[in-house]
Amino acid sequence: MKLRLLVAAMFIVFIGSTYAGAATILETGGGIVGADGQWVIYDFYADQGPFTYRAMLTDQSTEPMNLVNMYLAITTSTAVIDSAYGEEVDSLSFNFPVEEGRHYLAKVFAQGAGPLSAGHFGLDIQSVPIPSTLLLLGGGLVGLVGIRKKLKSRG
Repeated sequence: MKLRLLVAAMFIVFIGSTYAGAATILETGGGIVGADGQWVIYDFYADQGPFTYRAMLTDQSTEPMNLVNMYLAITTSTAVIDSAYGEEVDSLSFNFPVEEGRHYLAKVFAQGAGPLSAGHFGLDIQSVPIPSTLLLLGGGLVGLVGIRKKLKSRG
């Protein structure tokens, strides 16, 4: 019985230490030149758990440059997983599910504006951490199961 509780506690500590924070999957940026817009494509692999990722596209332009009509799509080679579009916004973001070991594409489209018809963007893709509350809840449930079994065996 003590061995089971010890193994369960070690498992919870392992999970908590592994997934406590967000891991950066892709962090990059680029420039867009032209009022007609431009596509930029980045590839990445889903190799770090947990397997929900967050994508964020930000306009990092400084005057006299800026971006308009920003679009971000996460795709596989055959399908769009999720996407976001915004006009005159500073950032776009969304969460999306991934499969371990699979290849994905981050497709960025934006139009340069201002007197230079140009702008600069930042793209950040991170794993979404498991909230510590879930780890505490899991530990509590394991403890309750252990207490119940102990009381049952006495009664």
